[in-house]
Amino acid sequence: MDLKIEKREIKKIIRKGAIRTFYQPLVSLINGEILGYEALSRGPEQSSWEMPLDLFSAAERHGLLWELDFLCRVKAIENFPESLENNKLFLNVSSKVVASDQHQFGATLKLLSQMELDAGNIILEVNEKTALEDFSLFSQVIEHYAYQGFNIAIDDSSSEFSGFSFLSRIFPQYIKIDRGLVCDIEKDFFKQDVVQSIKTFAGRKNIELIAEGIETAEELKFLINLGIDYGQGYFLQSPQEKNLGVSREKIKIIRDQNRKKVIFSQLSSYPIGKLADTPPSVEADITSEEISDLFLKDPAREILVIVDHQKKPRSLVYRDEFVGNRIFDGDKRAWEEEELLTYDYYSPFKDVFKKVVEDQIDLEDFIVVTRGDQYFGLIQVRKIRDCLKEMELDQSFEINSLTGLPDPKLIETKLKQFLEENTKFCIINFQMHNPDKYGLRTVQDLVGLKLRLLRDVLGGSLYPNYFLGQWKKNGFILMTSDQEIKERIENFYSSYLREAGEYFKNGNGTFLGIKIGGIWVESSKSELVEIKKEIEQVQKKLEEETGNVFNI
Repeated sequence: MDLKIEKREIKKIIRKGAIRTFYQPLVSLINGEILGYEALSRGPEQSSWEMPLDLFSAAERHGLLWELDFLCRVKAIENFPESLENNKLFLNVSSKVVASDQHQFGATLKLLSQMELDAGNIILEVNEKTALEDFSLFSQVIEHYAYQGFNIAIDDSSSEFSGFSFLSRIFPQYIKIDRGLVCDIEKDFFKQDVVQSIKTFAGRKNIELIAEGIETAEELKFLINLGIDYGQGYFLQSPQEKNLGVSREKIKIIRDQNRKKVIFSQLSSYPIGKLADTPPSVEADITSEEISDLFLKDPAREILVIVDHQKKPRSLVYRDEFVGNRIFDGDKRAWEEEELLTYDYYSPFKDVFKKVVEDQIDLEDFIVVTRGDQYFGLIQVRKIRDCLKEMELDQSFEINSLTGLPDPKLIETKLKQFLEENTKFCIINFQMHNPDKYGLRTVQDLVGLKLRLLRDVLGGSLYPNYFLGQWKKNGFILMTSDQEIKERIENFYSSYLREAGEYFKNGNGTFLGIKIGGIWVESSKSELVEIKKEIEQVQKKLEEETGNVFNI
């Protein structure tokens, strides 16, 4: 196209305000609630300038980038069919716009003021690639908008910029994970490791993560399992001019997967040996005839385990190999050495489950369980799958939208389990000071800080024998048989006071403290009803306290 004609057409689009805005939701991967919408601008329908890349490239060629960019912002805000008081609006920002001679400082803020809207509900997305090309310009853009009170999201993050060194010098509220990392993440270990490193970094900086470009249910479920905060993509909802929102079907997928995640986390450290059956074993020198006789005498017996003189498992033999289907030499050794899938009694359920899934082990196969290298029992693979299904059917609980923890409905179930499995354990109640006096963002930040610090002091994924759940409105409960828990929680308490203090120094209001109380339970001397009363008493005492409290 002739450049004069091109310039004339771009000017005409700007003059007529011929920009359409589509909105794509950013959805909580905990409960399916909508955080906000990203505004996506399009040129006139079925024209040469419908796609934004073509439109903005032409505007840049003719020095019209600022005018077009500002028009897109105006249209995004004006056309938004929802209330901006209850939703966040994500707007893309080009660093080239800020650097252009036509740029007008404070124009967006002035627009919001005229419309009586709060800048706190506008999230400006700055592309990470700008940092790669010109970090000085990138910093200028961030400072320019942060100074005016806008929240910042780093767009298309892919961990290319060595170790996120540039992010340690800026403080975005959100990081958007690039579609390139999200695509088929459930199949790609490298992508999983990269996203996990982004998540670890973000957790330490209290930055929330948004996964872009989710296009399949498998990607969505895997990201939920990773603990990513929010998601966006065509699988959840395509960009729309009107009729915004997410279908009930997609919300159900998110909530169901979170329930499964909680169920699996409770099973993850469960000793696999507790699922084992104990069919008898026979010595390695047994003959074929002797094995056949054992099967004939016991019609219910389908399998025998061959062990050596040290009781180590060597092979499995099955009824159908010896009864009616096989001609054998009565004096010949009846079995052949085979490589058995063997796990120690105390191996965590999650390790065995992962092996079963990754190697696609047949449901009819068996896992051999040992204890001190000696044969203990067998688990049919089907039983592992059924165990998960059973728990899913038995547990009816919701996931708290603020903490991502299971609600109190699950606490009584876990309390019964702890009473059965532990002689002595600790129940610790964590409470906030008057959270209703603070904004949701502040409460979210501090809840996230608490959960991260707890995981740090208790060891990565939390102490193996634990349960962490939502308790009442303002707190949560930790159950654990860790006998050194008091020292660990003391470390958590001091770390929280220090880091939360720093948080409030950065202008987030008056310090919001923490109250911690706990009791030790001896299973042999305690009844469920009594324990629940004691928990209530601890909570009541904490609510009556006015300062920070630590009492275990």
